[in-house]
Amino acid sequence: MSLAIAFAAFATLGGCFEDPYAKPLSELDLGNADVVADIASSLAPEDAGVFKTYALRHIAQTKYACGNFERHLHGKQPQTVAEAVDFTRQWEKEDAERRAYFAPPDPSKMTPDQRFEYELEQLRIVYRRLDDRRADIMMLNEEGGYENTAEWKQIAIDMEAATARINEKLAQRP
Repeated sequence: MSLAIAFAAFATLGGCFEDPYAKPLSELDLGNADVVADIASSLAPEDAGVFKTYALRHIAQTKYACGNFERHLHGKQPQTVAEAVDFTRQWEKEDAERRAYFAPPDPSKMTPDQRFEYELEQLRIVYRRLDDRRADIMMLNEEGGYENTAEWKQIAIDMEAATARINEKLAQRP
């Protein structure tokens, strides 16, 4: 008989334990580290870190917010802890794909001609950035006098060196 009472008591108490994944985000202060840690501790280990990432990166109140806290997946913002975990996994997958797409090419996987053109373009980019900076200085100082500044003189030196590197590279054309 005492076993039946214990089972009934356990079943009654079991109803008090709510599924942490079903917890609505609107009821949580995700800007509070203690609340986030408490929820994370009730999740599966592989989900705890993902949930903490959601709280840190996607909630406007935290200083680590990445600016994408209003980003919706499939037109819907996460409403529950489970959706926040899924949202973060999807966001991180898409972010990794974006980073891979925009990552610089690996010169070791290029043909000699491709590597030459890539390296030459990198030198040209340096030169164009210096030229852009020089144009910025001229526009910001419409009255003149910029030719005697240390920055202007350094840009001239750097542009001359960049031109020499481009010419050296061109002389090495395969």
